[in-house]
Amino acid sequence: MVDYVSAFVLPFESIIQGENFYLPFLSRYISEAGGMSSLMEAAASSGLDDLKIGLGKALPDYPQSTIDERWEIFGVSVIHSLAMYQTAQRAGTLMAPLDHLLDDLVRYHTAGLMAPLSSVRKLPRTAGKPSAPARATKVRATRTSKPGTVGPTA
Repeated sequence: MVDYVSAFVLPFESIIQGENFYLPFLSRYISEAGGMSSLMEAAASSGLDDLKIGLGKALPDYPQSTIDERWEIFGVSVIHSLAMYQTAQRAGTLMAPLDHLLDDLVRYHTAGLMAPLSSVRKLPRTAGKPSAPARATKVRATRTSKPGTVGPTA
């Protein structure tokens, strides 16, 4: 899985160090257009399809819905992080050397993609009907201090 994540992340290193605005553009595009799936639809044969297929092969026991969700989280997070690194590098405020940040980004997302499936089960609905929404209850705050003072007063 580390090789898979590295194949997605590391090619962007040269872009971060370059004088272009491709990463901030991608970051904004996926924010405004609706995530990685919208980017994949707009990009003709970009290799993203191959990477997503590769994720499915790397996680053969996971349902496709989980793979799709993790792909979205992974792609969006990586693009936003890389754009942030590029902006910080230009401003001279990068928190650590770029190679350390990229290595950590790879390790972080490797762990996330490989996380075990949730064991949480949904509770059955009663008699096939959705439960009634909870009613809001107004709670009145009690004053614990006099106006203009801080903290409780004796």
